[in-house]
Amino acid sequence: MIFHGNAVEFMRQLEDNSVQLIWTDPPFGTDMVQQIDSTGKKYRDLSVDAVIVLMKEVADEAVRVLSPSGVIGVCLDYRSVHQVYCVLLEAGLHPHGEIIWTFGLGRGATKWWANKHNTILLFSKTGTPFFDASKVPMVERKWPKKGYEGDKKVSSVWDITLSNTHPERVGYPNQKPLDLIKPFIEVHTREGDLVIDPFGGSGSTAKAAQLLDRKYATADTNPVAIDTMKERLGSDAFVVCECCVLRYSVEPPLKCGRGCKPCGSCMAKKEVRSARKTDS
Repeated sequence: MIFHGNAVEFMRQLEDNSVQLIWTDPPFGTDMVQQIDSTGKKYRDLSVDAVIVLMKEVADEAVRVLSPSGVIGVCLDYRSVHQVYCVLLEAGLHPHGEIIWTFGLGRGATKWWANKHNTILLFSKTGTPFFDASKVPMVERKWPKKGYEGDKKVSSVWDITLSNTHPERVGYPNQKPLDLIKPFIEVHTREGDLVIDPFGGSGSTAKAAQLLDRKYATADTNPVAIDTMKERLGSDAFVVCECCVLRYSVEPPLKCGRGCKPCGSCMAKKEVRSARKTDS
């Protein structure tokens, strides 16, 4: 499911203890205009203060929707990572360290040190998260010697670069590589588990879940993000709009406040009808 609407309202639609993994990439808090390369359209990123306010509500919902063995991973940069750590802790989630993701893109040091890494905060609901050690990625050992031959399991610093010319690119700002997200899904979930991303953006979390045979649900307020995710996820993706959910419960009418139409930008009614036919 793709939810066209606010991250918190999206999470409020989910059942208690229903989510095994939340992997999300919230706004970085630049308070700057971002351009979407695929369309040329622009949008303004939230301020750090706005991100913190939003993440407080997201964290509270995460405590409710995560399963007892569920995990939340939040990818951030220096602007808000320390404040969000405190937000997750205050919500009652249990910290399990962090992954440093380093990448080769971006400008080199000119007026200040180059910022070429993000931090992925890892928390669980109860302190006993599901963890499949057999799925931890392997990396080449740089200096092998007797007794230390062959590959080894990755450490807490991951070096992954998604080139600007890579065919995986969809032209959306701050797109995260599938190779970054897939290991978290493989290690912290089983096939058929639900993976969600309240800040869907380019749809990388949902796409990674789809490729690994997990259920997915994601959300975004940006119409271009919704269109990008629909195209990327293909025929099994359906869109539900916030206004339909809030005003009309499960079933939207023929038109809603955002101009949704059944089988058009909002597929909720079609899904309900299909379910009823199956039940009968």
